[in-house]
Amino acid sequence: MVKLSELKTAEEVRANDMQDPEYRREYERTRLANDVAIRVIQYRVRHGLSQAELARRLGMRQPNVARLESGEHEPTIATLSLLAQVLKQDFSVDVKPSRMRLRRPALSTAELASSRRAVPGGRRALASAASANPVRSPRASAARSQRSGQRPAESAL
Repeated sequence: MVKLSELKTAEEVRANDMQDPEYRREYERTRLANDVAIRVIQYRVRHGLSQAELARRLGMRQPNVARLESGEHEPTIATLSLLAQVLKQDFSVDVKPSRMRLRRPALSTAELASSRRAVPGGRRALASAASANPVRSPRASAARSQRSGQRPAESAL
């Protein structure tokens, strides 16, 4: 049996994976969709909402929220604008020649304090919400694209 002290941390595994050029390309390609997915899931869990309840607030159907939370589909600018307006969060995107990613806004002191408070149900609620709607890793996305015969850039929301 492997000792706990011999296990790699998530950061070590990610750093090792990022050395693979194919993995790095897929990670960068799916980064925006994954960042949006994480932010939507965190909001929904923090506010104790189901996908259907969040969909009603956004004026869309539950499958659209599920698609956003899957991290498989890149959201449109219109969707990001809607999320920003309804969720009262910053969904600014940095577009540069080498990459496109969701900008991480600086947290205010009040936001930082509230983000440290326990969510209803504690860490288990957050973990179960995240596992119920897993954000796909770049490696998994690349494998699915290969199996389906699609080029990775063909999927969009």
